[in-house]
Amino acid sequence: MEYTELPDDARVWVYQSEQEFSEDISREIDLRAKTFLSSWATHGTPLKASIEVFHKRFIVIFLDENHASASGCSIDKSVHFIKSLEQKFNLKLMNRLVVTYLQDDQIHADHFQDIVKKLESGEISSNALFFNNLVENKKAFIDAWKVPFDQTWMASSLA
Repeated sequence: MEYTELPDDARVWVYQSEQEFSEDISREIDLRAKTFLSSWATHGTPLKASIEVFHKRFIVIFLDENHASASGCSIDKSVHFIKSLEQKFNLKLMNRLVVTYLQDDQIHADHFQDIVKKLESGEISSNALFFNNLVENKKAFIDAWKVPFDQTWMASSLA
């Protein structure tokens, strides 16, 4: 199932990689995601979900909780799936202190502390867009996944 087929309130989890995936890894992630989704269930009820790779760097899980809500066990299974990708492809997908942003049509990934320094020095331009991986649903993912710095969690934590 494509994420576009899911409702706007579908729950979202965004996992990012510090490095871009190769074409081969992107294809392999897609194949593994389809296999995972074919058996992902909550209390025996199959979940209506999609896993997509964006920009060869982000793995996004979309879940229609109107159909069936994720249980603790099913969420644990999705985290185990992500960890299996980390191990298989030597990726880091769960480091929340790495911040990704789009500048000059390039995606950059830096540690949170380096972002602050680069903003202060002007190395990151004021028109850079930051990936807000804390979006909670599909509508927010579509409308507010890429935002200016002042709309990020970092801006509020530095205020």
